[in-house]
Amino acid sequence: MLEIFSATIAGIKIVQETFDRISSTLDKAQHIGEVAHHIDEFLNGYDQVQKERFKKNSGGNVFSLKNVAQEVIDAKLAEEKRYEMSVLINQRFGHGTWQKILEIRQQRIKADKERRKKERILRIKRRNEMMKTIEQSCYILATCFVILLIIYFGFMKK
Repeated sequence: MLEIFSATIAGIKIVQETFDRISSTLDKAQHIGEVAHHIDEFLNGYDQVQKERFKKNSGGNVFSLKNVAQEVIDAKLAEEKRYEMSVLINQRFGHGTWQKILEIRQQRIKADKERRKKERILRIKRRNEMMKTIEQSCYILATCFVILLIIYFGFMKK
């Protein structure tokens, strides 16, 4: 149970630290690439908070008021920082920049999931083909063994 809180706290800490770094460097930034890695860290921290919030927990008391309150407050803090981030970036680089960043990120995440799914399907297909080849090889070996036994015992009678 403690590790869930530590993961959520780590996520909130990442969100707050990267928000501070971005807000301090955003005024000096000439293009979005100068703060892109900070935005990536921020979004990863935000995602971590959300994942921990909705993660099924098998241990500990998930119904306690303290746990529920902590999850809700952490999620609200992360959402607040995300909104502030969107305002800062849109003010600096123009309306719609933050939304475009999120859209492109979602497209890339979706493409990566599709790629992983295709790779997994290909691995399963290759494994099944290999198992079929092994099975056929076993049948051939068993057939050869039976033929050799017949030949051996056939010559033994004489």
